[in-house]
Amino acid sequence: TISIRGFSSGAHGGDLGMVVDGIPLNEAMSHADGYSDLNILVPLEIDRFEVFRGPVSALYGNFNRGGVLAVATRRGGEYGAFDLSGGSFGTLDAQGAVGTKLGPGRFNGAFQAYKTDGFRPGFDYERGTVAGRYSIDLAPGTEMSVSARVHTGDWNSAGNVTKAQFEGVGGADPYSRDPRVVDDGGLKRYSAARVDLNHVLSPGLKLLTFAYGNVQD
Repeated sequence: TISIRGFSSGAHGGDLGMVVDGIPLNEAMSHADGYSDLNILVPLEIDRFEVFRGPVSALYGNFNRGGVLAVATRRGGEYGAFDLSGGSFGTLDAQGAVGTKLGPGRFNGAFQAYKTDGFRPGFDYERGTVAGRYSIDLAPGTEMSVSARVHTGDWNSAGNVTKAQFEGVGGADPYSRDPRVVDDGGLKRYSAARVDLNHVLSPGLKLLTFAYGNVQD
């Protein structure tokens, strides 16, 4: 979790609002109301973080008693990046991001594939993300873009251990697995789509309009 301005349940409750390109991540129905998950992001696609401190900012609505964390992904530009890393317990992380001209417009895309077997028995975690945005200039000062994101996560967990196991009674490993625990874990599916239409009204004024939809299970 994240502590912000004295509020201690950020990312796991209603104290910190999180948005990605204006789309809120906080879940209205979850094990902790307001829970948000930044795993849907690919690190290489992030352009910047903006932190709005203070209670109940009207800019992004609910779930932000302590403030808002707004994440902006890359828009436009020409770049290419790839990262492959690995570690113990079968951990592997592959991610990439690209920005390029495509036809009359501009394309920004990113992907990530991650897996680990974890250090505890009966634990493994896999997740994958694909995101893309296509932008085109309809007229001087008028831009339209379409973006989408799909994320999936699947994990098994060792679950809880008994108090005796945790205290190491009989030489038990506190990080082991209770043999009676089976099929404990989770499954996550997230998808989002967005359409933007922006128009420059004057050198100091720009009209931003967008519509989006997202589904989390």
